[in-house]
Amino acid sequence: MDWLGVVIPVLMVLGALYAAVAAVRRQVRLQRAWASGLTAEGVCLRTWTTVTSSDKGGSTTTHHHVYEFLPRGAMKPVRFEEEDGPATVVEGDHVTVYYPADRPDQATAVQRGIRHLLGTVGTLVFLLVFIVFAGWFAYSWMTFP
Repeated sequence: MDWLGVVIPVLMVLGALYAAVAAVRRQVRLQRAWASGLTAEGVCLRTWTTVTSSDKGGSTTTHHHVYEFLPRGAMKPVRFEEEDGPATVVEGDHVTVYYPADRPDQATAVQRGIRHLLGTVGTLVFLLVFIVFAGWFAYSWMTFP
């Protein structure tokens, strides 16, 4: 059973690394869409909310949106889904969509701002502390007499 003290922290580190990569990829996608300078008018087709409850009694609410827009020079509209959008956007609302010219399917209706960058940095700092702690725990487990 001594191997559990190493395997479990390693799995935790792998999960944290996966979460860090996902956070960075999302931020890069947002930055790329905003930096392109291309915008279009989009419409919100559908919204829904998911609530995830924790064992400690807390919950997390995530707002989902499906948007559709017509990129410049395109013949057919592009539809995309986005999480963590504003709760104030409802079906039928018109929004500004930012998209890269070569990948309109990677569009976003999230407004440009520092909030998302700070959220990504905060997530990465938390995951770094988590990884250091899990690594320390595995090392201590292996070296403890």
